[in-house]
Amino acid sequence: MNKKVIRFAISMMLTAVMCTQVLTVPVGAVVRANTANKSTKSNKSTTTSSDSNSSDSNSSDSNSNKDNNASSNASGDGETNTENKSGSTIDSSASDSSSKSSKSSKSSKSASASSSSTPQYDAKGNLILMTDAQRKAKFKSKTNPKMGADPGAKVYRPMYNGFVYADFGTFNSYNSANGLGGRPIYLIGTITDIQKVYENPAYYGVVLAVNDADGFQWYMRATISKLQYANFHATFIGKSGYIFGTYAGYSGVTNRPMMDVTVLYPNGSFPVNMTAFK
Repeated sequence: MNKKVIRFAISMMLTAVMCTQVLTVPVGAVVRANTANKSTKSNKSTTTSSDSNSSDSNSSDSNSNKDNNASSNASGDGETNTENKSGSTIDSSASDSSSKSSKSSKSSKSASASSSSTPQYDAKGNLILMTDAQRKAKFKSKTNPKMGADPGAKVYRPMYNGFVYADFGTFNSYNSANGLGGRPIYLIGTITDIQKVYENPAYYGVVLAVNDADGFQWYMRATISKLQYANFHATFIGKSGYIFGTYAGYSGVTNRPMMDVTVLYPNGSFPVNMTAFK
């Protein structure tokens, strides 16, 4: 009986050992398989996550580029400034360009000033004090009829000591056209302005702007000693009276007939010969 029990016990032990061996191998294999599967899934998940991150990164770069492009186009640069350095370079270049432009402008102004300060002389060697453009700006008549036009009714005034009254309609043209160059004439008018237009070592070439008694404007010339100019200006500026001289033609620059003055006879005073100021 004891032998049977012992055998049964031994049999059960062997059975238990065999079952343990059978179960141990598959469980280990399953654990390893599960571990491998989990690792594979983890790798796939990591790969997927990595790919997803890469895609997000690409999307971010793309959006960043789009934003930069949009910003660039909105600013009107026409450039895609994706880096600050690029923008800095452009700003610096623009600043340099502006600086160069400013320097060029200053240089141009300096050259212009230098050119305008360069002495200019006429054909006789006189130093020009007032250019044609300056005379035009200062004296050009805007009320006189056009050159050659006859303003109409004439006011009769007798000859005065051999001088013919300077009727505007008769003398409103070049002397080459009317044949009256050098004719002794006089008019009644007011001296509205006196200006120096040229000089030489001894005297000034002077212009007198005159409005005559009929409302027309004349351009009159005289040569005055430098020593006498201040006195001449103070004596005659704004004065009205008789003005005598010779017809000198027509000034196309100022749109006025011209006279070379020989005698000024202010109202309430006495005749003054221009030789007194030479």
